[in-house]
Amino acid sequence: MIDISKNDTIGEISLSRKEKRNAINQELLEELLKAIRVIEEDENLKVIIIDSSSGDFSVGADINELLKMNTALAISFREKMSNIVSEMINSDKIFISYLTGFSLGGGFEIAQWSDMIIADEKSRIGQPEVNIGINAGAGGNTILPREVGYKNAMYLALTGNIISAKEAKERGIIQETVRTREEMLEIARKIASKDSATIVAIKKSMRRSLNFNPSEDMKAEEESFIKLTQNTTTKELLKAFLNK
Repeated sequence: MIDISKNDTIGEISLSRKEKRNAINQELLEELLKAIRVIEEDENLKVIIIDSSSGDFSVGADINELLKMNTALAISFREKMSNIVSEMINSDKIFISYLTGFSLGGGFEIAQWSDMIIADEKSRIGQPEVNIGINAGAGGNTILPREVGYKNAMYLALTGNIISAKEAKERGIIQETVRTREEMLEIARKIASKDSATIVAIKKSMRRSLNFNPSEDMKAEEESFIKLTQNTTTKELLKAFLNK
């Protein structure tokens, strides 16, 4: 489900659940967390790219798994997400998410916790959980308002709209659009060419300026996610989505 590669000072973690368009389930989260921890141990790496080995970065949570989710599984799902977030934001590496195809829901939320997002100009982005009766499951409602402002975040979360990379850049949701993978790699190489101590210091001071504790601030979101996964209306919306 996850591929790892390294090239000089750049590491790459590729989501590879191709048959499900990288829909996020418990197993994928476990493998992603392991991959981040493994690649983190390489002191030569400065930049880690999270991308997809198939067309879509991720279409969001696996609907079939959400339908079967009891409270214990919902808690486990959120804990895995929280651990991934913690690894990324506390790491000395610079995380770049490279979005292709569709980047939705939990998949897009993981990207939001990276240090920057670069998207293929043809990609589509959204936080459409509202359409299936659930709240963000990976801290999207915690980080997005801080990065793009309350109203921009509310617009994306409440409409459930899937927007173009161009619009996402205009709203400040992503940092750059590119036509090719090589253009993305050029940006990664430019960052990796800088002094290690300097880029680590910049990341730590920037993260500190956000002035929040993800594990605490995500608590309310976690509780509502767990509650909504057990909601009858949510289950009906999930079934309706599968039957489209």
